[in-house]
Amino acid sequence: MGELIDVLEMETSGPWFDIDGVGGTLTHLDAGLLVVRQTEAVHQEIAEILDGLREKVVLFRDSDKPAVDPDSVETEVYQILDPGGDPREVLAAVRKYVAPESWEGPQAGELSLIGHALVVRHRHEVQQRVKSFVIKLNSTVPLSDAELENALQQAQQSRSSPPAVRANISPSGIPSQQR
Repeated sequence: MGELIDVLEMETSGPWFDIDGVGGTLTHLDAGLLVVRQTEAVHQEIAEILDGLREKVVLFRDSDKPAVDPDSVETEVYQILDPGGDPREVLAAVRKYVAPESWEGPQAGELSLIGHALVVRHRHEVQQRVKSFVIKLNSTVPLSDAELENALQQAQQSRSSPPAVRANISPSGIPSQQR
């Protein structure tokens, strides 16, 4: 994570406290979170850099993966990083904007919520679209200090209790469990 922090500090306009003695900070927390305290403009720069890195990671990982049966049904769990919002709104947005025709009918996908986690059971192709949607949604949600503390507590609680579903816990591109 230190290398990522170095890249973000060097590739953005700053100012950064570590470099300039004044300005924003980047802090890595144990729960796999990166706390950014900076101006909105620099937050946007960071979002663009991270989006670019995510695309490169997905392309790299995809080049090593065996072909996936497009009709295979997968279960994924996506963390919704806006603990102050209503996760039911995210669920409704996924139904409305991500392959809306695929959520009804005899081979419909399934959506459910467990706290601030969106559980999706659907075909691989739709999972990829849901993952992209959730990544974009999560990358644009600024958290207040209180929301950040709440997210950290939830993340720590989820790490100490067994998962409710055997599946990928983040839209990171790690292969999911298939049924």
